[in-house]
Amino acid sequence: MRGHLLTAATLAAAAAGAAALAQGEPPKPNVSAMSIKEIRVHNAGLTAKHPQFIVCKRQSVTGSLARKTRTCLTNESWEKRAEAARDFTAKVMDDSMNECEPGQAC
Repeated sequence: MRGHLLTAATLAAAAAGAAALAQGEPPKPNVSAMSIKEIRVHNAGLTAKHPQFIVCKRQSVTGSLARKTRTCLTNESWEKRAEAARDFTAKVMDDSMNECEPGQAC
């Protein structure tokens, strides 16, 4: 019974992917569940600037000379992360510029 449920779920996902491709868009990938090989297959039909193109970046682990982590996200997700970081930095800078002078009411 469990095998039939997995097969049905796989078929449903494939149908959704086929519908998205028919509209000219690749399906939104579940990047965290994909292997490197699956990522390469997904990226094969996309340009490097496409929002659904998956980019993997290696980052050093703090406190380790050799350990690195790999983070894979779509271009769209990387851009959202960068935008959130820019917004946070701008907010911190604005807050620091609006500090009150000692002895003055804010």
